[in-house]
Amino acid sequence: MARSAIASLLLASLLGVTACEPERPPAAPPGRADGTPEHAVLVLLAKSGAILFDGQDIPEATVEERIRRALATEPETRVVVAAEKGVPYARVTQTFDAARKAGARRLALAQPAEAEAVARPPPWRAPPVAVKPPPPPPPPVTLVSTPPPPPRPPGTPAEVGPDKWECLFPPDIDRSRIEATTVTLKVLVDASGNFVELQLLDNAPPAFVDAAKTCALRRRGWVPAKDPSGKAIQGWTEPVKVHFAR
Repeated sequence: MARSAIASLLLASLLGVTACEPERPPAAPPGRADGTPEHAVLVLLAKSGAILFDGQDIPEATVEERIRRALATEPETRVVVAAEKGVPYARVTQTFDAARKAGARRLALAQPAEAEAVARPPPWRAPPVAVKPPPPPPPPVTLVSTPPPPPRPPGTPAEVGPDKWECLFPPDIDRSRIEATTVTLKVLVDASGNFVELQLLDNAPPAFVDAAKTCALRRRGWVPAKDPSGKAIQGWTEPVKVHFAR
């Protein structure tokens, strides 16, 4: 074990790189203002001749290209090279040369048992931040409902008026021997108190209907309907019975 460590130190001095020992995580990783760990890739040279790039078996000819891709994503990527016992130093030298050709500026040499700790240092964790308790909720708001306004009194229909409604007996009824009859109708009165139209509510003989309409047209003193505010509006009267007798 001592010979392996001495050989690593001699090789590191010849290559111009740092022989790494297991590191303790710094208070804050260098070059990371936001506290994220630095980026590193691990190139492990196996005694069998295989090369593991971050745990993936790759051809030796692609080492330089893989390091170049990692640097394209993160220029400050740290390249850590580790070799198993019995690996020729020439392979280690070739790997460092490939890393330099790819543009790596940060190189490190580590023992296989230490390489993972060097390439993957424990993540830095910020100290816990004291969280202030939230303020107490505001007191509940009591909603006072306003009672609705009282309903308006209903409007009033149009009225016949104070004048007596007298209609002449139809002359065409003389031959029918009808002595008397009653016609039930409604009258539409406009806002000015004028007759607009008449609506028959029963099956009276046509002559009496025409007589009632003629009587309504001659009549004066219609009282218009009123809305809830008391304003005169157009509206119908209540049913009116007009009695005809000889």
